[in-house]
Amino acid sequence: MNLIINESANLDYSLFDGVIIDYLFDNDSKEVFNSKIKEYKKSVKEVFIRFRKLLTNKEIEDVKSFIYGLENFDYIICSDYGLYYALNLEYKRKFIFDSNITINNFSDYLEYENTLAYGNFISFEIDGEGILNILERKNKPVFMYGYGYLPIFFSKRNLLSNFKNNENFEINTKEDLYLVEEKRQDQKYYINEFKDNFIIRRNEKNNISNIFSFSVFSLLDYFVIDSYKLSNDELKSLVIKIKDIK
Repeated sequence: MNLIINESANLDYSLFDGVIIDYLFDNDSKEVFNSKIKEYKKSVKEVFIRFRKLLTNKEIEDVKSFIYGLENFDYIICSDYGLYYALNLEYKRKFIFDSNITINNFSDYLEYENTLAYGNFISFEIDGEGILNILERKNKPVFMYGYGYLPIFFSKRNLLSNFKNNENFEINTKEDLYLVEEKRQDQKYYINEFKDNFIIRRNEKNNISNIFSFSVFSLLDYFVIDSYKLSNDELKSLVIKIKDIK
């Protein structure tokens, strides 16, 4: 099983097998990405480029051109079928469907397996037995977001900025923001807003004990850790724990 993590400041990437670089749709530079890829390749064996957005037709063309200009990266992570179909055969085979919200059982999984894509994400909301049911019957690499304050809601709209502008509400969208339910004042649902997308995260780190209690690690191909709000010490401790189980 491969351990993958998204970019995180001052992290020892040699602890991991792969790194995810997010394309933020905000004047992303091919030169900057190629420099990052070259640097990360010194520590990890695989570099993933992730596009967390449903794309317009123009954006598909822009992203396709961007991808074709990248050097030495390994795979593309995206949920958009439009981008997959727009890519040539070489890059279709590099595609990984970011389908963690939509693949909840084996029937869902088959919808994605019957493509030329390299692999698929499965939902972290499935219980251990459901995960095993997919892993024991898969024919392609399976990915899973396994740990962190994982996203539970995603929108391609800037919901926070729209609320601020329409309601004339003063809020700094760059601050550390969260939602609190009236009945659960002690629980924080963290919010991230980027250019053209908006994420609400779980109010606590994903409990992976349900995965540890099943023999999943011998069958899962990629275990993805979300580094948001996780200290480097916690990440190192988690890696050690997972590698002991492996």
